[in-house]
Amino acid sequence: MAYALYIACVVSQLSYRVDEVRARAEAALALSIEHGLAYFLPWGRILGGWALVAQGRDEQGVEEQRRGLDAYAATGAALARPYFLALLAEVHQSRGRVTEAGAVLREAFALVGLTGERWLEAELHRLQGEQALAASPLEPALAERHFRHALQLAEKNEQTSLALRAALSLGRLQRADGRMDEARRLVGGLYGRFTEGFDTRDLQEAAAFLELSR
Repeated sequence: MAYALYIACVVSQLSYRVDEVRARAEAALALSIEHGLAYFLPWGRILGGWALVAQGRDEQGVEEQRRGLDAYAATGAALARPYFLALLAEVHQSRGRVTEAGAVLREAFALVGLTGERWLEAELHRLQGEQALAASPLEPALAERHFRHALQLAEKNEQTSLALRAALSLGRLQRADGRMDEARRLVGGLYGRFTEGFDTRDLQEAAAFLELSR
């Protein structure tokens, strides 16, 4: 039951349904504590911490994420750790902590190379592009390379949602550079593949992007 709740929690997180993430993480964490599930307990802290940050409780949320990551490392497990690190990197970047985000992403890429767990590799490259852009906003070429690589990986692996995220990051950069038509075609092409999920954050952001890019 704890594992099922955590998987549902991950789906909610990938859809950016913050209230669902927190509720499911708290329920799974309670089960893990009740039954002494040392392997699963950190998942609740990490995912619940991400939700706390998304709800504006930054310091508490980051602390929960760090506690969860340390506890998970103590079990010797590596499964899903690149994903958990991506959540922490995203939080750092959204709060302007560029150096911290870069350090977390380097750790995530090292784990991907070590374990071969690559299902979120495209998103890691997208986040690396965002980190590069934040670090050197007047030199966007490196960020664009990361975004294009993220898009290529997502397309290769038929991960349309991750491809849309990469396209949005690249499209925003292109729009800022005056390449409006190119950006519109890129994002519009990905957005047009979807037949559901239009209430999720990524698709709402894509729709808003296309509206502003007319």
